[in-house]
Amino acid sequence: MSFFEDLARDRDKQIMAISIVFFVLAFPIYFGLSAAGADDYSPDQVKMYEVAGEKTYIELASGDEFIEDGTPLVLDNLHTDAIDDADEFNIVGVRLNMSYPEDQEQTSGPACNPPLNGQPAADTITGMTMHDEYNATASGSNDGEPNSHTVESYWINESMINDVVNMS
Repeated sequence: MSFFEDLARDRDKQIMAISIVFFVLAFPIYFGLSAAGADDYSPDQVKMYEVAGEKTYIELASGDEFIEDGTPLVLDNLHTDAIDDADEFNIVGVRLNMSYPEDQEQTSGPACNPPLNGQPAADTITGMTMHDEYNATASGSNDGEPNSHTVESYWINESMINDVVNMS
């Protein structure tokens, strides 16, 4: 018997042949219609994109600490392992807020010799944040207001937080 004679008599072969013809026609038609509804794409085309996001700040630690002059305070164990569900966040930066009062140094006694003659000396407070190659350092002084400063380090392009124009 030939293929066409089997096709005329065998119901399974008829169903198989109809299925093959259907899928051979249906898939190209479906993909053609889907592609017709898509935007034209050109790799050199410049379009307007909107980047939306929400900044959330998560406190890793806070506290008060008296630090002697010239003595560093290093907080090197602050990392995202301390954040519940950190893998759900896109962490893009670190902010260190420091505030410090005048420590009311001695104004009399043997330690208060010239040139300050018993006057409290201003302290310079320096903070540094580090994440891979993204580091930031800033200093402040407790000789006036405000007695605080912030150190921030971001590892994203901050200009993309607002409107993004002429990006391809």
